[in-house]
Amino acid sequence: MDLLKDTEVDRGVKIWSIAALADTLTLTKDNFYDFIQPTMNVLVAASKWSVTFDENEFDDLKDYLLQLQTILIEAFTTIIQAIDDCSTKIKVIVGDYLSDIIFFLQGCSR
Repeated sequence: MDLLKDTEVDRGVKIWSIAALADTLTLTKDNFYDFIQPTMNVLVAASKWSVTFDENEFDDLKDYLLQLQTILIEAFTTIIQAIDDCSTKIKVIVGDYLSDIIFFLQGCSR
């Protein structure tokens, strides 16, 4: 998590770290309970930023935004598929973020 928040870490590393978080939930299921809320907070913050950022203001970020949105779509899809095999308490936590995920998906479609 600290890696994603660190401003000194390369953006490309952060992209793959997001994917790794979602994959970790898939592999660890209920053992991921202590990390699901912080993970969802980071993913939702990144997703909101990616669809509200004015890409015309910083032309050099267009490719990064597209990569970020793509990996976030994959991460959210992976998480939603993985929670099927998780406890209700994890499903409830992820469910609390569904409106944020929908907001992000709608923003990507523009």
